[in-house]
Amino acid sequence: MVVIVHSSKKRIKFNFVRFMFSMLFICCCVFGTISAFNGGGTAMSAYEQCETVVVRSGDTLWSVALDLGNNNCDTRTIVKDIMKQNNMTSSEVYVGQTLEIPAKYTVE
Repeated sequence: MVVIVHSSKKRIKFNFVRFMFSMLFICCCVFGTISAFNGGGTAMSAYEQCETVVVRSGDTLWSVALDLGNNNCDTRTIVKDIMKQNNMTSSEVYVGQTLEIPAKYTVE
């Protein structure tokens, strides 16, 4: 009499690994699609044209944002966009500093 023993542990382990990779792939697709179509917020296009402003004595980032003359946007949003465009971690500016202004705001 011959007894055949099936190795079901290997089969279960293989199926579990395949299942985990499938779930990882699905999650990546879902989150990638969500981030690709998330049009809200203030993200700037890498190819968006910018104007520049040189900081003068007495200027603050807030005053620069106010001088942009865009009444349709909240000044806090403009400050945040300028900081993002210039990779700033603080709102401090210094005399002679050149700031790139996102193209959606007009310099007056």
